[in-house]
Amino acid sequence: MSAAWEFFGWILAKAPLRAGSLCRLLFFLVPMVLFAQHPAEKTVYFYSSETNINNFSLLKSEFDAFFLSHGGFRFQPFREKGQFELQVHAQPSGVFLVSSWHFRDLAESLDLEPVLVGSFRGQNTYKKILITRKGVTEFPPKKRLTIASSGSEEYAHVLLAQMAGDRLSPKDYRLLTVPKDIDALMSVGFGMADAALATERSLEKLADLNPTLYRGTVKQAESEQVMLPIVVVKTGMDGEARAVIQSFESMSDKAEGRRKLKLLGLDDWTALSDDQRRQLLQKKRGAL
Repeated sequence: MSAAWEFFGWILAKAPLRAGSLCRLLFFLVPMVLFAQHPAEKTVYFYSSETNINNFSLLKSEFDAFFLSHGGFRFQPFREKGQFELQVHAQPSGVFLVSSWHFRDLAESLDLEPVLVGSFRGQNTYKKILITRKGVTEFPPKKRLTIASSGSEEYAHVLLAQMAGDRLSPKDYRLLTVPKDIDALMSVGFGMADAALATERSLEKLADLNPTLYRGTVKQAESEQVMLPIVVVKTGMDGEARAVIQSFESMSDKAEGRRKLKLLGLDDWTALSDDQRRQLLQKKRGAL
């Protein structure tokens, strides 16, 4: 039951509650924690702060189909960061798929081991760029900006702080959340937003889809290299966790698995190097 006590301690530290509120919270959470001690089936839990996934039923059904036929696991994506974190703290062990940025927050209070990192075209990292339309002579402008982004608002604020520094504070802009990076770029082109946060890969895609719109954009800032999503194990690599990791590693071997990877914007998984592990664990909470 140590995981349960750890979980309740985390809840109380996050948000001190009055007695009545605490009783209601325990009424709903105790069954979940007790269930976590004896889970009915093996599950991989997923939350992404970097993308705004708008079709959870498709994502779940596709990954369920793969994992059930490759080890008997289920896949559970989460829309809300808070709900995902409740599950991570409630589970005594397990395998979780998270962004590298979110991992640093979780690793401050949990025993998590990063094992695999996503890969695309042989690269394990990407950059985010901040673009505006050409003709912007002053950045940031004096007026309040609308910035389109496909990630969570929290993640967008961190990115913008790292990219623009003192030039741009949260009071200088509002965020427009869109489903995908390409939508963020299109928002600028069609005048729905003043600027967009997107990956370099998405900008290349825009050049193919709409060359005129692409030529009308200009890069204002770029992020440091950000690691692609990672697979982490809680409280050590037991036999069950190893089986899940092997299922991840085998995804790129077959067309079915490659189709699932594409839903995450990846084409493979690779083992984290010692240097990559150190990089993940050494960076401070909130860093990219």
